[in-house]
Amino acid sequence: MITSPTPTLQKDLLDKVREIKPVLLKYAKEAEENRRLSDPVLDAMKEAGLFRIWKPKAYGGLETDPITAFEIFEELAKIDSAASWNLQLTAGIDIILQCFSDEAMDDVFATEEEVIVASSLHPPGQAIPVKGGYQISGHWKISTGCQYANWFFTNAIVMEGEKPRTYGNGQPVIICLMAPTHEGKVVDSWDTIGMRGTASHDFTFEGIFVPEHRIAPMLPIDNAVGSAFQGALYRNSVWYAVSALAAPALGIARSALDEILALTKQKVPNYTQAVLKDNQHIQMKLAEAEATFRAGRAYLFEILHDTWETALQGLRITTEQRMQLQLSSTYAIRSCVDAVNIAHEMAGLSGMRESGNIQRHFRDIHTIKHHAFISTDRYQAVGQLMLGLEPNWPFFYF
Repeated sequence: MITSPTPTLQKDLLDKVREIKPVLLKYAKEAEENRRLSDPVLDAMKEAGLFRIWKPKAYGGLETDPITAFEIFEELAKIDSAASWNLQLTAGIDIILQCFSDEAMDDVFATEEEVIVASSLHPPGQAIPVKGGYQISGHWKISTGCQYANWFFTNAIVMEGEKPRTYGNGQPVIICLMAPTHEGKVVDSWDTIGMRGTASHDFTFEGIFVPEHRIAPMLPIDNAVGSAFQGALYRNSVWYAVSALAAPALGIARSALDEILALTKQKVPNYTQAVLKDNQHIQMKLAEAEATFRAGRAYLFEILHDTWETALQGLRITTEQRMQLQLSSTYAIRSCVDAVNIAHEMAGLSGMRESGNIQRHFRDIHTIKHHAFISTDRYQAVGQLMLGLEPNWPFFYF
């Protein structure tokens, strides 16, 4: 059965993305230079309600179905990859917040200001038990949007003296926590060649107090703890947050293919007299790139529809479905990388000029592909599951 998104909400959100397109385009270069989204872009995204996509309805959110949300992330990335990356990450964290108590969520959403949550889970910080909570310290790497987030979601190892507290099996006790970003510090560290506008700097806390009610165990989420997270969207634990990492790549690749198609219709390479579109090699590579992209996208959306149908039936996804979400997401990224590589090669010197967009698509897609949750390293864990072996990727149990 093919589940359909809510057509009215889908159209409304897509229209809003297109309405703010002029603002996104105007400030895209500035975001690259400043390594963060510009304030007018953030304001436009907030005004459009985009940061409410996966927030619970109880807190003014939309609880948008995953098919619609992925299409919004994709559409946004066609215009500005950094804006899309920021949106899908904070939206994904909104799903993960289901592991916290109502009291914690009341703290987070007790404001009329748009709530944006930044996150990083590597490496874990340290949590020292104190009366009423924990004293938290740590330096977490690559936290997208931390410069303009209100809250920070992260993890820490519980300490007993100089050593970590451990479970019976010897594994360290790790907790999740929520803390206001104004209690921490941004460490300017984002110096990559791609996805430069995402403000994915490091973030630190130094001995801040986090009350017990804003602590949650870092364990598989069998059922949402928070009463606001009982809808179908939150029934599949962290997995839509993981898969959403692939959505911006779809928009990047689509833009690259659209631009190379337009370029081949009018470009005459140096020292030749023939337009690129008349070159047989270009004709074949163009078709190959389109098929490669569409295959990855189709596989991902097939699994999204399948898992959403499971959620709508009141069920939680199986290990097989988790495996398929991981595999389709990783493959979608790989397909986008391959498609953009072909487009970049066909563009020739035009693909190297800063005045054109193809070089940015190339830089961006080759940055995204290294994210740990959707890199090709995850193929091994999927293969292990297929063979009945213990996977080396623990998130299959979440």
